[in-house]
Amino acid sequence: MPKTHLTSAKASNFSPPDAYYPTDTGQSLAMALYDFYNFVVATEFCNLRHVSSVTCRMMSHVQYVYQSIAKRRFKCSRSLKGKEVATRAHNVLKDTCRSVAMCRSVQRLHKRRVETMRREANREGDVTNDSDADPDWSTQETDTFEDGEVPQAELGQQEDGESEEEGETSQKGAEPEKEPKTLACKTARRKRPCLVPGCKGFSRVNLKRHLTKVHYSKGELSKDDVERLFALSCAGSKKSGPIRQYAKKKSVPQGYENEEAFFSEPKPLTPRHRWLVAFYHHLATPAAGFDQEINCLQHAVQVRNLLEQLQPSGSDIQVLSQEDGCKVWLHWVVPNLTKKAAGTLKSYLNLLHMSLEFLTNKGKKPDLPVLTSQDSKILAELCTSLKGWRRTITKQKSSVRYAKILSKMESLMKTREVHAFMESEPSKEGQVALAAAKKSTSSHELSLSQYTVARDYLLVALTRTVGMRPGSLEMATLGQFRMAKWDQKERSKVMLVTGHKREVEGPAPIPMSEEMVEQLEAFTTKLRVLVTQDFSDSGKIFLKSDGAPYQKGTIGRRITAFVIKSGVRADWLISATDFRKWEDLTELAAEVSQQIQLHTTSTSMPKETEATLMESLPTSPYHARRSIHALTPEKTAAISVIFRDDLWERTSPWKKRVVSLIWSDETLSKIVHSGEKVKRVVDRVRYLGPISAACRPHQPPGG
Repeated sequence: MPKTHLTSAKASNFSPPDAYYPTDTGQSLAMALYDFYNFVVATEFCNLRHVSSVTCRMMSHVQYVYQSIAKRRFKCSRSLKGKEVATRAHNVLKDTCRSVAMCRSVQRLHKRRVETMRREANREGDVTNDSDADPDWSTQETDTFEDGEVPQAELGQQEDGESEEEGETSQKGAEPEKEPKTLACKTARRKRPCLVPGCKGFSRVNLKRHLTKVHYSKGELSKDDVERLFALSCAGSKKSGPIRQYAKKKSVPQGYENEEAFFSEPKPLTPRHRWLVAFYHHLATPAAGFDQEINCLQHAVQVRNLLEQLQPSGSDIQVLSQEDGCKVWLHWVVPNLTKKAAGTLKSYLNLLHMSLEFLTNKGKKPDLPVLTSQDSKILAELCTSLKGWRRTITKQKSSVRYAKILSKMESLMKTREVHAFMESEPSKEGQVALAAAKKSTSSHELSLSQYTVARDYLLVALTRTVGMRPGSLEMATLGQFRMAKWDQKERSKVMLVTGHKREVEGPAPIPMSEEMVEQLEAFTTKLRVLVTQDFSDSGKIFLKSDGAPYQKGTIGRRITAFVIKSGVRADWLISATDFRKWEDLTELAAEVSQQIQLHTTSTSMPKETEATLMESLPTSPYHARRSIHALTPEKTAAISVIFRDDLWERTSPWKKRVVSLIWSDETLSKIVHSGEKVKRVVDRVRYLGPISAACRPHQPPGG
């Protein structure tokens, strides 16, 4: 029977065998019955239950035919020859192996098709729900075949011309079978696309040779650019950020499988180990900030590393008190000033400060080692001096820090480049897709590719408008978009996103223009339906092409992919952070330019021009806060009246007395609930005390 595709919707072709005509009163049928019995037993040995049950039912009909022809019952032995049963079982197993090979080939073909569809849809660099790996950036080489067809050798064809009559000829003796042929599949090297803008046609395996022979020889790229672009094209799950070296393997304490086991030891042996375990558990308490387990482990490991570097073979913490507490600075901070960043050094000292506070204040417990009074005193003095040490590190490393900042200034985006992003080909495709969504009457008129380009365009447009972190867009929901309200001037509609990185400071505001609101409405109602049917208030606005939400910290890859596709900045991987820097830089540039114009004028400036510049100068949050809490002349005069006794005696009143006197005055009673203004009253009284004492002759002021 020919091998054809089996579908449940269509009929299957079948050619029945020729009918059996008895010519020898059932002798040939008796021989066939004996072979059938061997086949039934073989299927039972091979655990083919369904085949065995169908064959037994067929055998019962065949026995009836034999009795009708031969006029007698077929006498079959209760025990069959094991050799003949084994022969049939061997043939059955061969066919079963061919069927399994065919199923595996079909499974591989289906997997390739699914991966191809997902790669086409997931060219955004997404990740799956249960893994951080990116299927579109797998480093394993895959098998490729044209048109997605499986080679004939994978379809489990019968070998050596075997037929259904094979069993009849194998009763005399089983010949040694040839080994099944191996699957004839070629392992193809993965094709790498060229990431150089304008070179969109290249997608082959020899990418590095192409970059060298074509772009490097033309002077379009340098050697470093060739290595960087080749590494980006061959990258794994991480496709953004600079090329980094592999981190060094962490040192695990001797005798322990990992660091968690070291700090979870129920019975530490050495005093240092006991102190470190106690400090690790102390970090999880509310008194130490109630850190998460991973943060507690990180902080405790840093303290242990500092102690190990000061005294590798030590068993106690008295090394911190050596050289009057200066051993940490002389033997650890000074050697690492040129090796580690200032933030790293201050982080270590800050954790050392926390551990010393624990040792000196909360370390007096019966299960902890006892410190001598001299060591406790030195450690307490060291704890108080660490703040000055951190300040010294900041001063000494400030030049290096600013030199690093200045070196990065060349890679900052410019305003013309941001405009070029919004006028590039991906931006136009997104705008066209959103326009088509507005005009369409049904989502069936739209495609999945239109959803992806529209989503990426909206992500970049919102990031460019506000310069927000990508986590806000990652957590934005349909309910928050529906609850967005227009501002007082009705110029922009503000959406408040509660879940983001700095959510402790309040919701993240996302202002949207009228055009942006219309585009988001078209996106959520017409395009988003292509990937999900979840329209609840908790549903995320931006989803992956398979309908799954973005994992934490992965939606920013869409912005990087959009910029790479635009071809504007091929020398640098632009991310949402670069948009944030550009947004802050444009606001800071306007303020700084006016300040420079005001303070560096060589000629005299008219007062009217100076006043105009001062009015147009952007007010910083500090000055705005001072103007809000400033005291009016009426309140200042009232202070001189109600506090005349304190001013005469030149005493600084307590806060409770200040509050009670403010309550008693009608003018100042309105500011009693403002802590900032109450503090200004106290500062005013302390300021007027010496002045009034110096200017009074023999009587108090106002007397």
